[in-house]
Amino acid sequence: MFRPSLVAPHIQNGKRSPLPDEHRGARLRAFLDAEAYEGNWWAVIRRQDGTLWEETGRQDVPYAPPDDYKAWARDVCDKLNDEVHYNGVWVVVIFSGATRWAFVWKDWDGDIQIFGDDDGLELISRCRITRMLEHADQMILEWMTAVFSNVEVKPEQQVKLAQGEQPTADMVDPALAGH
Repeated sequence: MFRPSLVAPHIQNGKRSPLPDEHRGARLRAFLDAEAYEGNWWAVIRRQDGTLWEETGRQDVPYAPPDDYKAWARDVCDKLNDEVHYNGVWVVVIFSGATRWAFVWKDWDGDIQIFGDDDGLELISRCRITRMLEHADQMILEWMTAVFSNVEVKPEQQVKLAQGEQPTADMVDPALAGH
């Protein structure tokens, strides 16, 4: 059976994801604007300090879902980020019209990796949160299996250049040095 900790030992769940706030929201607005299909959206995301941050899309067409849907989204966001964050962060989105929702998972580097949506918001808002956690966990495990199970990831490929990390001397292939 696939175990994320065997192929990606840096991935662990706990009460807080180490992903910095500046990587949590990066590129999210443009992504959600495109997914809204000319409509609007409302999203909730957890900051690194544990507080929830709410954001809306287009300002020319204000949108706020009904309060009970917002409360559901906040609860789901909290639970997802407590229990199945895998060092990334979950965003819960409700699209205008309050008929379509989405989960977005940004990985430990802040890249959007998983987008799952559905049209059944009224039904899903009454669903047990544990079922949502199981679904989200399954989505991540399937993604990790696809990404990590057939690939040998070398240490030099794990350097986060975009975040300012530099490879150590032992990671540089002597044949490529100076090129």
